[in-house]
Amino acid sequence: MNRLVATVLLFVALTPLAAQEDRPPAPKENEKEKPPVFRKGDPEKQKKTESGIVWEVVAAGEGNPSTKDQGISFRFALFNKRGELIHHSGQLEGGRHGGAVAHIALGSHRLRFLEEMALLMKPGGRYRMEVPPELCFGDTAVGPNLPAGSATVWEVEVLKVTDIPKFRRPDAESATTTESGLIYEVVKAGEGKSPGPTDTVTVYYTGWLTDGTLFDSGHARGSTTTFPLNGVIPGWTEGLQLMKVGGTTLFEIPGDLAYAKRPRPGLPFDPKETLVFIVELVKIGK
Repeated sequence: MNRLVATVLLFVALTPLAAQEDRPPAPKENEKEKPPVFRKGDPEKQKKTESGIVWEVVAAGEGNPSTKDQGISFRFALFNKRGELIHHSGQLEGGRHGGAVAHIALGSHRLRFLEEMALLMKPGGRYRMEVPPELCFGDTAVGPNLPAGSATVWEVEVLKVTDIPKFRRPDAESATTTESGLIYEVVKAGEGKSPGPTDTVTVYYTGWLTDGTLFDSGHARGSTTTFPLNGVIPGWTEGLQLMKVGGTTLFEIPGDLAYAKRPRPGLPFDPKETLVFIVELVKIGK
């Protein structure tokens, strides 16, 4: 299978160098769902957006659709126009996908159609969409059955809508700057002990550039992330040791404590950029 489809990420796995996102356990072999079956569109139910997406409600959801400031978790099936299955979320660990509504990605490609449709879909609902190529993979081929410039057909089930913390930088009056240049503000104090430099921790986090551009969010995915503190950027190694379980801290990490000294391929920003993170320490230990 094309690597683009086989590897599913939200933007890039940016922060923890050896992180593992905590998702529901993958089903056992005899419990796995059968591959999704292509469903033909119903002209009587179909609607069309101004951008050209032809969509219909397969099963109605409840509540309110997400907003651009939230995240969604969902299952999906991707077909070509001939009805051949290209990929589906059952092939992923945990059997789901997710991300920030303002930037949902599959591999290196933003799912622009889903950014638009997320504002129309209700939790628990299932939706069928016929998507023009310019709103999905564009001029990139995704395997032999989905050549460049192909329209796609998607069926998406929205599992839940999640809130993402609002962006702000640490407050100058209440923040502390360490000798290394790390700036941090305690948003909520935790209890108990702090992690050591080699401890494994579990966190919720969201990261932005200093202009408020969101680039990664476990809050958006609705899942925690677990990693050893000696396997992440220096700003995280230092900063998490200042926290206690249950606490939330806002960090501003200069480039020298992030990626400036060890840039990684595929970063969607200049490695010298200062980064802002809000981090909730959920637990210490595996």
